[in-house]
Amino acid sequence: MADIKTKQKSDLKIKQINKNKLFEDNLKGNLLSIKDKANTEENSKQEYEQQKLENSIDYITNKGINAFNHYGKKSTKNIVQNTKDIKNKMARIKNLKKANKGIKGVEKTTKTQGNIVSFRTTKKAVDNAIRIFSDTSDPDEVLLKPYEYYKEKFIEVAKKLKKVVPTVEFVDTIQSEEEKKEFIVIFRELTKILIKLRIFREFKFTEEEVFISHQEYLDYKSKYLDLATGKEVQNKVSILNDIDFELEYIK
Repeated sequence: MADIKTKQKSDLKIKQINKNKLFEDNLKGNLLSIKDKANTEENSKQEYEQQKLENSIDYITNKGINAFNHYGKKSTKNIVQNTKDIKNKMARIKNLKKANKGIKGVEKTTKTQGNIVSFRTTKKAVDNAIRIFSDTSDPDEVLLKPYEYYKEKFIEVAKKLKKVVPTVEFVDTIQSEEEKKEFIVIFRELTKILIKLRIFREFKFTEEEVFISHQEYLDYKSKYLDLATGKEVQNKVSILNDIDFELEYIK
């Protein structure tokens, strides 16, 4: 009788152990199932976000390509054309500066002209440079005429001077103020032409070349300055006081 009770208790314990093990196994199974489901959902979410990102990138890329095809080609064409226009303008400005740079600057009254030393520029470019960088819009007022033109003018005025005062010493014998004034006006004109003549390399200040030698010119110049400096100390009213000797051209 005691053995039967002991066996019954043992069977109950075994059943209880099996029941606990079954519960534990079910619990582990459920936990694993929940974990797997969570992992699956997480993976699905990541895949969804990745796909969403890829779709967004594709959308933006396609939209950008379409926008470029619609606007970009036209804009690119405009940019290229504008770049060409800017380059052309810069080239024109550079050529104008180059043409102007070839003209020696005027530094004082006795240097009213300069030599154009650049031979790569065209007449049109030089004329445009003159219009932009000078005080006149007429290039003919700035550009010198050929050497022969001024040489003939100088000889013409020199002959006129010799006709009024044949020699340097003759100036001292002049008594009439009208004759003195005539000498002053002629010599002043001669000096202005001389300033232009000296710019030309082929100019030779000899009697054979321009009818009057350099030394003779200097002697006449001395007499001219004597009249200019002596006019202010005269006690009487003189017509020479009304003459502009323009000494800036002489000295």
